[in-house]
Amino acid sequence: MEQLADWRPNSSWTMEEWVRETRALREALTVLGAAVPHCLPGEPSDCGASVWAHYATYAGMLKGVSHVKAECNLGPGPGLDLAERVYADQLAAHRH
Repeated sequence: MEQLADWRPNSSWTMEEWVRETRALREALTVLGAAVPHCLPGEPSDCGASVWAHYATYAGMLKGVSHVKAECNLGPGPGLDLAERVYADQLAAHRH
């Protein structure tokens, strides 16, 4: 996470919103079976990385875990095609 040390996202979220959303990503990872330590700033196992670095890391992990689960459980074919179309539609909707 060193590369993210001075990075600041382009967002109007407050720090409280960043922390809430970062924790939500971490919880989603936990539900999907990816154990993630509680190491945000101020938490017992604080690792020294920023909330933004955690958010970016967790978002990437969640994308990877969900893609692997879809591939493993749906296999090639219409189910995976549908999952990929829904993902693309959601992404496009959020980009406006």
